[in-house]
Amino acid sequence: MIRRHQVTATFGAAAQRYFQYARVQRHAALYLADSLNRLALPRQANVLELGCGTGLLSNLLLRHRPEGAFLLTDASLPMLLEARRHLPGQARFAVMDAESPAVNDTYDLIASNLTWQWFDSPLRSFSRWMALLKPGGWLAVTTLGEKTFQEWAAACIEERLPSGILTHPTRREWESLPVAVSEELLSIAHPSALTFLRELHAVGADHPATGYRPLPGGTLRTLLRRHQEGFTISYHLYYIFWQNSPG
Repeated sequence: MIRRHQVTATFGAAAQRYFQYARVQRHAALYLADSLNRLALPRQANVLELGCGTGLLSNLLLRHRPEGAFLLTDASLPMLLEARRHLPGQARFAVMDAESPAVNDTYDLIASNLTWQWFDSPLRSFSRWMALLKPGGWLAVTTLGEKTFQEWAAACIEERLPSGILTHPTRREWESLPVAVSEELLSIAHPSALTFLRELHAVGADHPATGYRPLPGGTLRTLLRRHQEGFTISYHLYYIFWQNSPG
């Protein structure tokens, strides 16, 4: 569990630098867009994106479907303002908490790129959004899995310290829903553990699990000194798809 209003504020503060540092988000967006752009959706598809951020996925989808009707949403107004600067003019924008949707429409496609790991109940939210699809519509999500940051967890265990890593649904939990799931373990090399933490902060993604207390400065420095000659970190990516019955 996390305090999502704090997450929203932190992402908002990172909005102007997010596009530069969001390497993993860009990687996942490219994979998801390639999959979605192969779908046989209506020419003027009604598309909803949850947690659009600065528009990494949005841009790829808009370019492929210029005649579509796009509603791009994010809980952070600064993120939406950055997205508007980068994206074509036909999209509509709305501030929205994706876990508590406020829409009165149905969609041919609902997509979300690396947003659902911030939800209190990602599996329940996925089920909720299924009901907003048109017959034959698609729901597609990328999110993080349980092996994310396993190297940081190991480093903390070695020092007998808590890691603060969020708990994510496992593949088995996702497959309790009638969805198709594929996964990828993406390794990102950093010059040191410190640069890894700095990159997380740069994109606003450095929120620990609720109840975690930051390590004292001296303790953290000791941990970081042990990992200052290269630090590879894993992102466990899930790609989750579901199609509504054609009716």
